[in-house]
Amino acid sequence: MVLWRGVEEAFRARVNSRFVSGRVAVSVCFFLLGMLLAAPSGWAQEVGHYVPGVANIRDFTMPPKGCYYVQYNSFYSSDTFKNSNGIKVDTVTIGDTIIMVELDVDVFSITPTLICNTGLKVLGAEYAFYAALSVANSSLGATLTIRDQGLTVNESQVAFGDLYLQPLWLGWRGKRYDLSAGYGFYAPLGQYTPRARDNVGLGFWSHEFRGSGTYYVTKNRTTALMLTVNYELNADRKQGFDLKPGDYIAAEWGLSQYLSERLEVGFAGSHIWQITDDTGADRRNTVHDRVHGMGFQAGYWPIKQKLNLTGRLLWEFGARDRLEGTWLNIALTYIF
Repeated sequence: MVLWRGVEEAFRARVNSRFVSGRVAVSVCFFLLGMLLAAPSGWAQEVGHYVPGVANIRDFTMPPKGCYYVQYNSFYSSDTFKNSNGIKVDTVTIGDTIIMVELDVDVFSITPTLICNTGLKVLGAEYAFYAALSVANSSLGATLTIRDQGLTVNESQVAFGDLYLQPLWLGWRGKRYDLSAGYGFYAPLGQYTPRARDNVGLGFWSHEFRGSGTYYVTKNRTTALMLTVNYELNADRKQGFDLKPGDYIAAEWGLSQYLSERLEVGFAGSHIWQITDDTGADRRNTVHDRVHGMGFQAGYWPIKQKLNLTGRLLWEFGARDRLEGTWLNIALTYIF
């Protein structure tokens, strides 16, 4: 449900570049995004914490009373950055010189998540809570190749991301539906140093409000339609900068079908839009970034009602002012 945002944070940082004797001195991959975005102040657009398309279709439905361990193992690969017009950027212009560039980003993160349904009743709903903390690589194997300059840069750094806590999760159940609502927040406890190029944390607090609904087409609940909407309110300024990131809305939907008691398949989509401007003296522009995704998933219970493995492949499209790539997620769920 929650995933580290380090790869885009690493690319959306302050650029320290200068010309020396006709050559370009760069600060690792920051030169790339700084030039690609043509940011006069050397800033790129900020992003939020929440990553749609990682959680499985039925993960937004509150589980029965008990405690659960979920581990999201996520792989992200991209060779495309879309500018504010949604156009792939593959060149930078320095003076009168046009330089071809190649972008190759491969990222891996692990997000252990603990979920507990207490069985207590609040407003007629079951009460649950959960917590998640990711371990990620800020730019695993990220490579910038400036072909004309013969420059290749690689970065690799493993560290903890920001902590996510959802102290309030309420679920209402019906014969053919499940509804839930929740509140959580991201605490900036992950590795973060202003202007550092190996950050994994984002350096600011965020609040998250979520509403989800699942409708069961069949009485035995083997066929389910899910829709969830997530609002991310970025609450304060980024540490070390006069910059407050804008807010985001994410929507996710899916169709899940159990083919047997142990085997599930599904089709899902995800969407995220920035809906308010970044603010502060260090903001780059007022462009609202976005990206969409669509893909498939398949899950299996090796140990019935005890251990589940689910894999998901999601292709991103329609990006604006951000990376566009492919997600491969493998989730392990263990029921205590």
